[in-house]
Amino acid sequence: PEIWVGRLHTPTSNGDDVALINDYFARNHKFRKGLLGCSNEALAYVDDDWQGFGDCAFDLMFSSGNIETITDPIITDGDRYKAEINQYRAWAQVCAHSSPNGHSFKIPGGSEWVPNTYLRDTNPPNAFFYNLFACSNARFTQPEYMAGWYIFDKIGGSKCNGLAAIGSTKTGSMLAFENFYGPMAAGKCIGDAYVDWWKA
Repeated sequence: PEIWVGRLHTPTSNGDDVALINDYFARNHKFRKGLLGCSNEALAYVDDDWQGFGDCAFDLMFSSGNIETITDPIITDGDRYKAEINQYRAWAQVCAHSSPNGHSFKIPGGSEWVPNTYLRDTNPPNAFFYNLFACSNARFTQPEYMAGWYIFDKIGGSKCNGLAAIGSTKTGSMLAFENFYGPMAAGKCIGDAYVDWWKA
């Protein structure tokens, strides 16, 4: 790979919701001007099957005291996800079985489903950047795809801070996170770090 491409495809209006796109660019401008504040904290929310991921290599970008690592199968449920994803942070990584319609978190004897409508209608997420280790959650060709609701403002006036979400449109997601977060820790932007990850 030599170049990277970002996509702004709204979860509504076949990707061309002008109001959501304009809101996004206004928020992006405020962030770049320092008007949205800043954060040096990260969240690694890792469901049961990937407990060994630990902090997902966030320790390359953040000091350990500024990383909230939640991997214990007893507490990685839907309710804890809802509480954590609404916290003000720089980065959040979510590792969960997923689809474009939501995330599934294992609990004893079953799972808890958090639908895309939670982010859209109930509580917007409040980190600036996301890495979604969440199968097909970023399938932008599906209306209401959840990854889109991580970065676009919500119907009814709720506001989010999201500026970028890395995710997969298919089964599987990013591995070897150190090859992504390491280049950013060295000063590269998300796109250039993503190219480095692909090369690695």
